[in-house]
Amino acid sequence: MVIDRQNVLDLIGKNKHKYSSCIITCYTFDFTFFEERVIPTLRLSNIKNINVFLDGKHLE
Repeated sequence: MVIDRQNVLDLIGKNKHKYSSCIITCYTFDFTFFEERVIPTLRLSNIKNINVFLDGKHLE
């Protein structure tokens, strides 16, 4: 069985009526990547309610 990897930001797309919120969970977190790549994609999709849960032990 082969798992087809896809970019979640591409899957969200730019459909402004599909989603209004998102929840992200992670162990590590890159603020620069989040601000430069993730937030603009979410905003283009009209996602305004963004919740991020991460492991505080790995936050630098």
